[in-house]
Amino acid sequence: MTRQGETLALLGQIYDAAFDASKWPSVLSSLARVFNGQTASFFQQDFTTGAGRPLAFHDLAVASFHEYAAYYWAQDLWSLHPRRHAVGKAYLSHQHIADADLLCTEFYNDFMRPNRLFYAIGSLPLIEGRRLYMLGLHRPKPQGRPFTRGQREHLQRLVPHIRRALQIHHRLEEATVERDAFREAADHLPRGIFTFDGQGRLLWVNPVGEALCRQADGLTIERGILTAALAAETQRLHQLIRDAAEAVHGAVLAESGATLISRPSGRRPYVAFASPLRAGPRPIDDRQPTAAVFVTDPARTPELPLERLMRLYGLTGAEAQLARHIASGRSLRDIASSSSRTMNTIRTQLKQVFQKTGTSRQAQLVRLLLQIEGVTNGRVPQERVRNHLRPAPFGSSTNGS
Repeated sequence: MTRQGETLALLGQIYDAAFDASKWPSVLSSLARVFNGQTASFFQQDFTTGAGRPLAFHDLAVASFHEYAAYYWAQDLWSLHPRRHAVGKAYLSHQHIADADLLCTEFYNDFMRPNRLFYAIGSLPLIEGRRLYMLGLHRPKPQGRPFTRGQREHLQRLVPHIRRALQIHHRLEEATVERDAFREAADHLPRGIFTFDGQGRLLWVNPVGEALCRQADGLTIERGILTAALAAETQRLHQLIRDAAEAVHGAVLAESGATLISRPSGRRPYVAFASPLRAGPRPIDDRQPTAAVFVTDPARTPELPLERLMRLYGLTGAEAQLARHIASGRSLRDIASSSSRTMNTIRTQLKQVFQKTGTSRQAQLVRLLLQIEGVTNGRVPQERVRNHLRPAPFGSSTNGS
């Protein structure tokens, strides 16, 4: 392969790693081959605390990074004062400390020499916040030879691309964290949530929405399209989704974005509300979420964990159970009958519930409990995240040897 072809292939690997951090070890192995380095490391460090971790390494023992993070980072004469170095510049090791001086240091004798490190070429491609990134290619002193100025110039041409790949990954990582935080919260809400792209295609649905559609009692998902049981209501729902998507790009949203969805079972209809998700210019990717539909089931029994009621209002277990039964619409007589308690006992407990919750009527109590009904404590399956780019976190795979 020609020098130009080799460089282009390396650039492709670098930008692939921007989207998938597990590919950095391959990048490092290629760099070691191109620059004839025996070992290589790519390290992230918090320079205010010294805490660090390897992002990738080539032909180095994992234990050496633990030793470095535990002690030797403070002895590292190459990167002890990172802000003194020009960020984004390639350097040769002797530019920071003369080879003869390095041989006399604890860092060389106790850390570098056992790990076959002496000559080095590297860079600090990026400092962002408190984090710095250190890239190094190494050769041992015996049978080794210094890296050349020409190799430094070659690495210098690559460093801006490494820096940009790191920045791209950070932006993707930030967006992923925000998206996953939204989905994690939405997955625990007591109403169905559906997100759509600008063409009305379903992108994502939370567990409550999936459960509603599995019941096939008014709403179903057919070939990626949210569909109502009645054709007229399907058309109305799709129009609301289109209106919400257009509102993202400046169109005027109708005053009411809500509609009722009839249920073949005869139960009270679902209430569906459509809303735009973001403002700004039209995205290049038409799969970006532009509208959401929130679906409420009026017949749904509220989920009120007993422990939550007991903790918030100091209710006893029996009082919390009574409050939950009332919120679900059961009568006092029905509650007494099913629990083998007398009406007098139920009424006495209800008075205690009223006093502790600051309410005086059952209607007030129900409104209060519905307001505090909220999230579940279940874990969200990771496979629910789909149709979106999900960059791997740094450190998910590091050994490139």
